Amino acid sequence: VTLLLCFLVVANLSPLWQGEMLGALVQRPEEIPTAWKDAAVHLDAQGTETRVLEIPGSDFATYRWGNSGDSVLPGLMDRPHVARELIPQGSPSSAALLVALDTEIQEGRLDADALAPLARLMGVGDVVLRSDLQFERFRTPRPADLWAEVRDAPGFDPLIEFGEPVPNVAGPERPLLDQHTLSRPVGADHPAPVVVMPVAD
Repeated sequence: VTLLLCFLVVANLSPLWQGEMLGALVQRPEEIPTAWKDAAVHLDAQGTETRVLEIPGSDFATYRWGNSGDSVLPGLMDRPHVARELIPQGSPSSAALLVALDTEIQEGRLDADALAPLARLMGVGDVVLRSDLQFERFRTPRPADLWAEVRDAPGFDPLIEFGEPVPNVAGPERPLLDQHTLSRPVGADHPAPVVVMPVAD
């Protein structure tokens, strides 16, 4: 019985049969994309008096280029960072404010006029739009839709884009072809993978 159990455990580890320890959906390349590294350098150059807010929130940071589990930005810069993740962090009131903001974003009800004032209230100097997430995995907003909502939001200095704007399309593992996808105009603008939105003073 013990040998059978051991055999079943090993047989269940399918990545081992491909010479890996982890499945393809939870891996990422060793090298972080240049867009993220360049954005981090820019954000660090702004000083540490304010924090960086990443939107949209996501339970786990699963990027189109790979899965890191957590956001890569805090590991690339020295500025304070905030993002809505699976486990709330901070005081109950600050976590509740962050969840409330992210809920509006997730459900497509964000009032873009309120984004900059809320950012100032939270001590945020830069909002980072992360548009290279695998939105279909955790049902986060589609990048082109969120971009259309926030790109003209008042209260921000000129936006800074990192990386080339490319369509972020659901992968073959979780194809997402629905009425929402089909109703999007063919010529819709796509955001760069990383967009920094500096909050105006």
